[in-house]
Amino acid sequence: LPLNMPETINTSRYIMTELTYEQLKAIAPYGKDSILKNTVTAFNKYAVDAGFDTPLRQAHFIAQLAHESDSFKTTVEYGGPTLRYAPWYGRGLIQTTWKENYMDFYQWAATNGYNPPEFFNGSEREQVAKFPWAFLCAVWYWESRNLNRLADQDNIRAITKAINGGYNGLDKRIEYLN
Repeated sequence: LPLNMPETINTSRYIMTELTYEQLKAIAPYGKDSILKNTVTAFNKYAVDAGFDTPLRQAHFIAQLAHESDSFKTTVEYGGPTLRYAPWYGRGLIQTTWKENYMDFYQWAATNGYNPPEFFNGSEREQVAKFPWAFLCAVWYWESRNLNRLADQDNIRAITKAINGGYNGLDKRIEYLN
């Protein structure tokens, strides 16, 4: 992922380059324009706080989001309402599933001062598919599973297993990472 563009954010810990729409579009040329734009905006707003402070961490995070969102085409799991675990089917860029995860995401968002809707109540769960929640639920999931540690090891297999429970789409995830 070519993140060494001229625009940078400087802090005492690191120098981080902002993600651009052109970069994300190059990774996912058929992605939905609104999802690509919202992802870029959210990434540049929340990446520093999320600890995506190295190109390797950034690349692994974006690669997993690209696969989980079908190349940034959706923030809702295909067939969601018909799945056996409906209404708790995947939403957001990382496809958050199951009531416990919606509740944990809500707790994380509230604890971190994001003032979230109650994702585990009725129609409010639909908010997880909308920005900024679609992006923040991916940050929560990544952080709650300590995936920056695996990204630092450049261990895409372990990251994929932590997100997917197996190795579904591993080749495509590697392609996005490269």
